[in-house]
Formats: sequence, structure tokens, C-alpha cells
Amino acid sequence: MKKTLSVLLAIVMTICMFTAMTVVASAAETDSQSGIEATLVTDKNIYSAGEDIKVTVDVKNTNTYNVDNVNVVLKLPEGLTLKSGDVSISNVNIAAGETYSKEVVAIKEAPKVSTDESSKESMDESSAAPIDNPNDDPSTGNPGTGNNGNGNANSQQTGDNSNMVLWVVLIVLFVAVIFFIVKFRKKVTKVLGLFLCAVMVCAIVPAGVFAAESGTNTVDITVDKTITVDGSKLTIKAMVETAPSDGGYCIDILSSYGGTVKGVSGNYKADSKIDIEATPDDGWIFVNWESANGGKFEDNKSSKTTFTTPDNSTTVVARFIRKEQSEIHDNTEDDLIALNKNAEYDLEIEYNDDETQVEFISGKYSEINVNSIDTAISSIYSVKSLIGLTDPASELSFSAVNHDEYICAYSFGQIYNGIPVYGRTVTVNADSDSGEARAISSSVLPKSVLSSISLTPSVSIENLSKNYVINSYELVIYSLNDYEESPVLAYVLDSDGEIIIVDADNADVLLRFQTSNDR
Repeated sequence: MKKTLSVLLAIVMTICMFTAMTVVASAAETDSQSGIEATLVTDKNIYSAGEDIKVTVDVKNTNTYNVDNVNVVLKLPEGLTLKSGDVSISNVNIAAGETYSKEVVAIKEAPKVSTDESSKESMDESSAAPIDNPNDDPSTGNPGTGNNGNGNANSQQTGDNSNMVLWVVLIVLFVAVIFFIVKFRKKVTKVLGLFLCAVMVCAIVPAGVFAAESGTNTVDITVDKTITVDGSKLTIKAMVETAPSDGGYCIDILSSYGGTVKGVSGNYKADSKIDIEATPDDGWIFVNWESANGGKFEDNKSSKTTFTTPDNSTTVVARFIRKEQSEIHDNTEDDLIALNKNAEYDLEIEYNDDETQVEFISGKYSEINVNSIDTAISSIYSVKSLIGLTDPASELSFSAVNHDEYICAYSFGQIYNGIPVYGRTVTVNADSDSGEARAISSSVLPKSVLSSISLTPSVSIENLSKNYVINSYELVIYSLNDYEESPVLAYVLDSDGEIIIVDADNADVLLRFQTSNDR
């Protein structure tokens, strides 16, 4: 009897030890909760000041049911500033087995240098046109992942705590067994046998199977990623949560590049009042408030105002502009005629078909000398209204610079709420020696057209991967060919020597063409 008792006790203790180890390992390794897995990825681990930091948040629904009202919030540490994209996305619906991905670009500005040094650096960079930002960091052995990142070994993750409950239950059962051993020695074999069965079942069956199979589970996950920027360790956080369907609409209050905001993001019922305040950084000024999907500002030109929420979710953004850019005169056609009165070349201005926006200006269009990317952007402010822009710094993204002995050309791509507008560009041409702004061309879409587009894809990249070999992809706004008046959200797929543009709403192929296989 004593020998049998000893053996049974040894078995029970061994199983409990293995169960405890399993619980600890699960808590340390998981980044999921209630079937929602969150992954935070950066394209590199080490960056220099002024270098783009691409951050991707992947949220996968491993459940057998759809999960609605998922909110994704990215928290940038002090020292990093959002350059493009939205750090908060609300009311995302993720189908069973699918993954939602969101990419933003952050930056830590390089220390300011003198005008002479800045000009010299800019011209040195332009000699290697076009400029491409590297996506890989050989020194770290961590290749760029972009939207295809699948994990992060360095992430500190917080996930499901259901296994901890299992461990507490096992401890209580173990104490109960000790009590029975002392009180009912003659029946100890049966008691231990039953306990052994219970422990084995609990150890083998995952705790998740006891959860209700429904779409009402709440999720609150935080995932960390630490990177090195200009020698400093900085931690980026991603928070994923589900909002209750009856808790109102999600209102996100954000700032664009150049300042910060005060205001409580969260779920609000329609017609709620939210006090908001915008504070520009040094060298910047506040421009206005914008809402992506309705609502009303008491005064959208005031840095401190009240926002009345709409009958739906939306994102409220404070726009800022560099102080020197705010003082740049926005030229009219008459201003350009006066500016070119004694110019060496004739002034030419070409409008689009409905004559609402200028597409091309040949002649001096700005008094700003263009000798860097920053001064090229500043020169665009001189004709921003003519070409259909409000704040070029937040609506354009630098793409390339090309030059010869006569002309230096700076190219920028249009972006809208962090999403590139495919094929829509602004190009500045300046004299290579004097920096005089000689010409500008533009194909940007007006905001009145862009504001009608839904920026949430209905088709996931995982579903598309069933039909295409996808080496990489990018979410864009497509407005070429038959879609100029009714743009759509689309995926640009790199598929083994072929570019395929697919409608993100219905998976229709909008355009496909062959590319070079050279990489």
C-alpha cells in the first residue's frame, strides 16, 4: 500500500510539474487572446536619424467565426514622429482565418544643419539618382519585411491568461488530495486515481476548448517591439482590442507630422461632444482639423475646439505645417504672369479637361531656390491651390531625384490618409546651377474625389494568395484608365515577373503587365 501510494504521488507531482512548465511557456510565448493573434514588425532593427521606419501590425483571426469591431492602435515612443499612415484604425471586421495588416512610416528627424551643409548633402545625394531607401539591414541579419512580416522574436508579448486559471485549479485540487490522503487513508488509492485522471485530461486538453464558440469574446492585446534609432533604444507598442457593438462608435483623435493633440479617443454615441486641442512642435504651426468620415467642428481652424461625433466611426486629424512654409505666398495665375514678366522663357500654363486644376507650368512658378528635397516641397506651396493641394508636405511622399548638368528633377507621389495614390505624382524641375524653379507638373487627384473611397479592404491578402504567387504587395488607391472619376482601393501584387493590380473590394483584376525578372 505504501509503495503504491508513493508511486501515485510521484506520478501526480511529475504531471503537475510538466503542467506548470507548460503554463509558464505559454504565457511567455503567446501574443494571442480569444483566437486573435497580433504581430508587430519593423523592416529593420537599427536605424539612423532621418531614416524611414516602416512598422507593420498584423492581426490574424484564428477563430472559426468572424470577429467584428477590432481596433488597432500604434503607440510611437517619444522621439519618433508619424510620417505617413494612420496609427489608429477602428471597426475592422476580420473574417475567420484571415489576417488584417496595417503599415505606417515613422521617422526621427536628423539634427538640423546649416543651409550650406544641407545643400551640399542634398546635391551629393542627388548624384546617385534615383534614390531608393534600403529595406534590409545586413548588419543585423534582419531582412525587410514590409507588409509580409510574419513574426518578431524580440517582441514582448501579452496574451491569453486562461492557462493561469487552469494552474490555480490544479493547485486547489492538489491541496484537496493531500487532505483526503490524511483523512481517508484507506480510500486513498481511489481518490488519487480519480485525481490522476483529472490532471491528465486538463494537461492534455487546451484550455481554449472550454471557451464558448461565439463571436462575442473581448480582446485586449499589447505587443512591443524595441528598435535602435541613432544609438537610442526605443519601444513601439501595438494595442489590439475589440469594441463592444453597443458601446457607440469609435472616434480616433490623431496628429499629423509636426505636432501633438489632446483629446480622448474611444467609443462615443452619435452627437457626443469631445474637447480637442492641437499643439504644434517648434518650427511648426497648426493649420486645421479634419474628419475622415463626418462629424462637425465648432471651429476647424482653431487649435482648441469641440468636435461633435457623427453617427458612425471616424478619425479626427490635426494638420500642421512648417512655419516657413505657411508664410509662402500661394500664387494665382496672375501672380505667375507678373513673376515671369521679364523672364528669359515664356510662361505656359496647362489645365486639366474641366479646367479645375493646373497640370503643367513651364516657367518660373516660385521664388524659392530649389536645391534639396525640403526646398522642392516648399516650392510646391507656391502653387498648391492651382495644382489641387492643401498641404503638400502631408499629401506628398518623396520618391526620387534625377539630374543632369542643366536640370534637377524632384519627384513626389501623392498619398491620402497614408495610402499611396497609384500613378499620381508631382515633379519639380529646377536649374541645376542656380536652383531656379523652372517647371512643375502634377497629376494629383482632388480631395473631393478621394474622400468618397472606402479605405478598408473587403478582400484579404491571404485570400488573394490562394490565386496568385505574391512576392510582395502594397495597398493603394487606383484611379487610372476607367477609374479616374471613381477610384478604388486596390492591391498592387508583385507576382514573379508580373505586376497585377487587384480591386480590394471584389478581387477583380484592374491591370496586369510584365516586368523585368532582374532583381
